[in-house]
Amino acid sequence: NGTLDASFGNSGKSILFALPPTEVEDSARAIAIQADGKIIITGTKKDNIVIVRLTADGSLDATFGTNGFTEIPIAEGSIDAPEAIIIQPDGAIVVAANYYITSTLNNHIVLLRFTANGNLDTTFGGNGKVMLSPGTINDQVFDLKLQQDNKIVVCGNTAITNSNYDFLAARVNPDGSLDNTFGTNGFAT
Repeated sequence: NGTLDASFGNSGKSILFALPPTEVEDSARAIAIQADGKIIITGTKKDNIVIVRLTADGSLDATFGTNGFTEIPIAEGSIDAPEAIIIQPDGAIVVAANYYITSTLNNHIVLLRFTANGNLDTTFGGNGKVMLSPGTINDQVFDLKLQQDNKIVVCGNTAITNSNYDFLAARVNPDGSLDNTFGTNGFAT
């Protein structure tokens, strides 16, 4: 009926601070529910990506990552913003994010995969991160979906000029490599 569920967290709310709390805003950006009812949230801490897991009752799951949190910087000097999250059948967690390189003023797309316990999965793309930027100016991700064959479909846009954008779709194999059977070399615009 839309009222707060008092059995969740503290009177219906679970307030989290990335550990240790930063002097700037921490933000939640996307959420997914595991098969066991645990809740995965991705967001930002300062300029880095953070994922956190709550138990089904809204308490922090300290068995995940480090005290319930995993923090990952994408690149030196980047401002990172996750946009979407999926959970694969084996429990692995895939996050799609934008990362803005301050030195070049360009935005790019990255996929990250974490193991079910919150560690970066280095078998995915060779280091746990897959950079997906077909354009040279700006690319942005908005969502991702998992196909039945475990291939990952990413959607967003890519800049043709500084003010003109085209729709962008990409497909990634389960190991993090681009699916060259999709579009042109894994990208469709």
